[in-house]
Amino acid sequence: MADEIEKLRRFKQAVLAETDAQVERMLEEARAEHDAVIKAAKADAERKLNALREDINSRAEQQLTRELSTAELTEQRKVLLRREELADSVFDLVREKLAAFRASDKYVDWLCKNVKSASERFEGCEAEVAVSPDDLPRVSGRLKNAVADPSITLGGAAVRFSERGVLLDLSFDSLLERERAEFCRNAGL
Repeated sequence: MADEIEKLRRFKQAVLAETDAQVERMLEEARAEHDAVIKAAKADAERKLNALREDINSRAEQQLTRELSTAELTEQRKVLLRREELADSVFDLVREKLAAFRASDKYVDWLCKNVKSASERFEGCEAEVAVSPDDLPRVSGRLKNAVADPSITLGGAAVRFSERGVLLDLSFDSLLERERAEFCRNAGL
C-alpha cells in the first residue's frame, strides 16, 4: 500500500504540475491576447486621434482662409473707397477752378479761340458748336451755329462737322472725365 500511496502522490504531483503548466500557458495566452488587444486599441486610438487632428487642422485652415479673405476684401474695399474719396477731393478742386475760370472774362475768349482752332482743321466744313445752356448767351454773338447742349455742364464745347462725321469734344466734362480716369490709373493710389 505504501507503493500505492507513493503512486498516488506522484500522480497527484503530476496532475498538479500539468495543471500548473496549463494555468501558466493559459495566463501567458491571456497576457498575449491582452497585450494584442491593448496594442490594437492604442493603434486604433492613435489613428482616430490623427484623423481628428487632421480634421481640426483642416477646418482651422479653412476658417483662417475664409477670415483672411474676408479681411483682405474689407481692406481692399476700404482702400478703393479712400482712393475714390481722394480722387473726388482732387477733382472737386478742379471743378472749382474750372468754375472760377468759366466765370472770368478770359473764358469766352479761350472758348472761341479753341472752337476757331478746331474749325481750322476742317476748313470748308460747316461746324455746329454745342455749349452749355449757361454759356450760350455769352458766346452767341461770337460763335456762329452755337446751340445749347444740356449734357455740357462744366463748360467748354463740342464741335460737330456733320459733313465729315466728326465730333471734337472740347467740353470740360469730357476732359475732366478722361483726366480722372488717367489720374486714377496712374496716380499710384
